[in-house]
Amino acid sequence: LVQEVEAARAGLEVGLSSRLVERAVETRPAKTFRWIHRFTATSSALVAIDGDAGSVYPGCTNSELARDVGCLSRYVDEESMEALGETRRKSLAGEAGARRTTLRSRPEYAFVAEVEVHRVLVYDFQDEVRVCVHVGETRDVTVAAREREEAFARVAVEQRENSDHRLGNKLRLLHLMAQAGKLEELNEQLERVALELETRRGSSRARIPVESVGARAFFEAEFAQHRLVLEREGQPIPDEATLAFLDASGNQIPPVVLQVLVLQELAASALKHGDGHVRIEVTDDAISFKHNVAAKRPRRVGSGLEAVARICADLGLSIAFDEDDRDTFLATLTVGVRYALAPAGEHKTPTQTTAQPAGASAAFSWILVDDEPVICSLFARVFAKHYAGTALHTLTRPSEVASLSAFLLDIRRASPAKPIICILDEHLVESTVDLTLAPVTGTQLRDRLFQLEPTRRLIDARDLLFVSASASEVTDQRNILILGKTGNVKSDIAHALDAAATTRSNAPPT
Repeated sequence: LVQEVEAARAGLEVGLSSRLVERAVETRPAKTFRWIHRFTATSSALVAIDGDAGSVYPGCTNSELARDVGCLSRYVDEESMEALGETRRKSLAGEAGARRTTLRSRPEYAFVAEVEVHRVLVYDFQDEVRVCVHVGETRDVTVAAREREEAFARVAVEQRENSDHRLGNKLRLLHLMAQAGKLEELNEQLERVALELETRRGSSRARIPVESVGARAFFEAEFAQHRLVLEREGQPIPDEATLAFLDASGNQIPPVVLQVLVLQELAASALKHGDGHVRIEVTDDAISFKHNVAAKRPRRVGSGLEAVARICADLGLSIAFDEDDRDTFLATLTVGVRYALAPAGEHKTPTQTTAQPAGASAAFSWILVDDEPVICSLFARVFAKHYAGTALHTLTRPSEVASLSAFLLDIRRASPAKPIICILDEHLVESTVDLTLAPVTGTQLRDRLFQLEPTRRLIDARDLLFVSASASEVTDQRNILILGKTGNVKSDIAHALDAAATTRSNAPPT
């Protein structure tokens, strides 16, 4: 570049090209363009442009800027143009001008651009004309701001979805316990929900208990959909083991805080990107979480895990993510751990209930597909109480979810005169052909059943009907009824029967 400017002093035309831009300016991300700006007291143009000026200045073209930089006045406000003019004046006078200028657009264009000068060259050309050359780049800083906003929005949506699904299951569990008369267990669950809400609201730790917790119960509560291996010093952790947790200052951390704010996010990430198996290793000063990475999913620390790192910092802890091995993911939570062994608790005997007549429900075959075994068990218990003589089939295991179509056809062959009502949760886990686990939605399962010819025939004849029961928002209109997770089993089944009667009254001839 210096050699070509020296040649220009001898009377040669300045031949600046994009090749010089490549040599003079470091490569930048998208939404930027690089340039060489050549100007005198009376003229100003970008004689070389690398990139698309329109990506930063909407509506502006490279050819316009190559003819006259003054065209920016159509896009940039007066104050910003004055700042550019002042920078040019100082450069021509040999003074040190601003190397970085922020340009704000006129209201109708709504952008903010940052102009950065990397190199300044001043020389006298023919007829004692002072010529200045700026080498630099322009980037749209509104893009970076929008990307940050979008990243925060993604984190918020992901956390809300996790919370909705988890708390929706909790609420459904509470309703089922109340309907089943399991009042002691109901009270325990209410206390757990209250603690979780307190934790999410950032309430004082003084109101949240910090006593030790059973090791297996602590991890299995959040990793209920995974096959867990829990180890300490290479040995399985026994059922009677208890854990207490300390921050870097030696203060005890409530177990529910780690469960709600850290473990839930790690479990959600493992479910989305793993193969269903998680190995957890507990030491005196750390807990590590390791799982295989499904090849079909991107391998990177996403917005959810970035939020976990910030939360851990707020708690006086730290967490590191190691993804150097392309096939595995490893998260290491640095936290003090007190490990002890305590007597195993006593098992409680469930209370018995009295069945009532079934009524119209016996005309249908009923299937409930849910990823929470406790919810399925309680739902079946309350169902049997109100609808004696009506069979309810519950599917919770990943292998059962994967074989849903075959199960439906078996039910149909066993009771060919009974239409089937299939109640589907939206967030499920299934086993795959290579014996790993993968997340699947109720909507995806319905898609498959619509594509499979035998089940499609049942659907077309209104002999296979779908009801959605999920805390998440479901808009699939192929459901005859969309329920939340907080309803009453008796009233939900009554609504399902009404919807089934209406749907079947419009059925085509078989």
